[in-house]
Amino acid sequence: MLPKALIAAGTALQLLGLASAGFWESTTHLFRQAPVELPQPPIEARMIVHENEWGVLSTISHKVPGVPFGNVLSYSDGPRGKSWGRPFFYMRSDDPTAQDARANSNASLAVTEAQTGSCRQRHYDEEDPNCARLALAGRLLEVPAAELPSAHEALFSRHPQMIDWPPNHHFVAFELHIESIRMLDQYGPHIEISADDYYSATLHESP
Repeated sequence: MLPKALIAAGTALQLLGLASAGFWESTTHLFRQAPVELPQPPIEARMIVHENEWGVLSTISHKVPGVPFGNVLSYSDGPRGKSWGRPFFYMRSDDPTAQDARANSNASLAVTEAQTGSCRQRHYDEEDPNCARLALAGRLLEVPAAELPSAHEALFSRHPQMIDWPPNHHFVAFELHIESIRMLDQYGPHIEISADDYYSATLHESP
């Protein structure tokens, strides 16, 4: 139900002949009129991870022990339309995040539905709980040689510029091995998603 003050304001504008469809479009979106049917949490989490191409990867600083360090990084969980659910990163060997991971592999990746533009289309602020966001926690480990072809396929298909990054800068592929997930996608408590449920979720893939 709309607040009485807002209803009164709308009535006054109507009486003055100033009310328009635009006014109501810009106000009523603040109040959910009916529940929105959402996918199962593990599927929704996989969808958000796959649709996004960058996030904030946080590690424990090796420079200032105990202090978190957040870094905006590109990532890919698989070629477009083929979600593997495994976030791969590509960074310089001497990148602070890479150095942190070698000293302490604990890390978390924050991604949000806002990055897809859908929240603004629905008139939701990025912090609105209806604009879904995830925090994926686990171990950030360098990708072993045997799995580099898969990591490169995932990364280079979504970020083709990476292919031409200078080899003398010694770029290295990392993977976040997810152990737990917290998601918020509506008003209420966070949703806890197990790694098993996340990895086993199935998305409809593109041909």
